[in-house]
Amino acid sequence: MITVAISGVHQNSAIINMLRKIFSRSGKRLNVIETYDFHSSTPPGTTFKSYIEELGKNGVDIVIIKVIPEKISKGIYNDIGFNILVYDSVKEDDDQLLEKDLLKYQKRIFDKMRKDDIAVVNIDDETVFELLKGSKMCVITYGLASKVTITASSIEEDAHSSTFIYCLQRNITTLENKNVEPQEFPIKVVPSLGNSIYDALAAVTVALICDIDAELFKELVL
Repeated sequence: MITVAISGVHQNSAIINMLRKIFSRSGKRLNVIETYDFHSSTPPGTTFKSYIEELGKNGVDIVIIKVIPEKISKGIYNDIGFNILVYDSVKEDDDQLLEKDLLKYQKRIFDKMRKDDIAVVNIDDETVFELLKGSKMCVITYGLASKVTITASSIEEDAHSSTFIYCLQRNITTLENKNVEPQEFPIKVVPSLGNSIYDALAAVTVALICDIDAELFKELVL
């Protein structure tokens, strides 16, 4: 079972909602954990780790976990092995969430990642450089800068949707150790509470890493 962590200070669910669409179309069995209310439907004494393990035993292919900073401090993720970590935040001048103690909690998630794990990070947020210090994992960058692994071009936006060209500028390796070569293909996104271009770049990249064929995105509106 593949375990994906969606982390960042803004805690929007746009990336998760896009991944729901992608994986439902791909035929993969997906479980999303956002509210942490699993205690209401599990036997007494069930831990977060045992709950995740039970999902795998029941045939779930991919579990997506929305990482909540306050729960990092309580150690709820200490025993969870994440295959993919997505850090999606973009710093804003008036963003009061980007305090040192909050970033300290985010750093705990980065530091627990193993060398075979993959981080998909928004490099347009300068806070990620501090979080990546000392990391051993493979890092895939996305954003609107020219030197990132994944970027967007030919962006067109109106009141109803955004369209752009998803540009994979360097080879990446999937979790099944397959090589994905540089390529470009169109993406269409409906407006969301997040930043739709950044969110779509992250979601599509996670899907490619999970061995979802790029042909799927030609027909899917995220």
